[in-house]
Amino acid sequence: MVHIYNMSAGINQTPTWGVTTSGQPFNDLDTVGATNLNKISKVVIGHGEVIDSITITYDRNDGLAPLVQSHGGTGGNITTIELDSNEVIVGVSGRYGFVSSIYGRSSIQSLEFALLNQATGEMRIEGPFAPGSGTPFSVIDTVVAVAGYVSTSGTHYIQALSFFTTHTPVV
Repeated sequence: MVHIYNMSAGINQTPTWGVTTSGQPFNDLDTVGATNLNKISKVVIGHGEVIDSITITYDRNDGLAPLVQSHGGTGGNITTIELDSNEVIVGVSGRYGFVSSIYGRSSIQSLEFALLNQATGEMRIEGPFAPGSGTPFSVIDTVVAVAGYVSTSGTHYIQALSFFTTHTPVV
């Protein structure tokens, strides 16, 4: 089950983009724990025709080793986004919808990340990953965790995503 976090907890959840009526849900905020979140230090995207997988490395406040959460299949090209100690993800955009070559199922078709270096004010964009022509979505806010759904039959891929942010989400 994907929980909804609210302003009183200091963390908000964006809408979920994609299909949520099937597949296996995941929620990294529940796994890492809101009080242990420090920042995202690495994002690994598996991508080809769609987003096959997403792996996030979370640095923690409790001094323990970073926690790595991986979701999806093993297909596609792998791209690693390393965030330096001053960088945070301040925006994510993408596309979702049905793709005929994956049995007409819905998936996250593309992703792109905006990173801000808080020390220098410099921005950089990573992506887009996968070609995507479906319905666009975006969030402009500091992203601290992800949730979503992974397909459970055939080739595994990301079929829906939601993002946890530290401010009121802009969608």
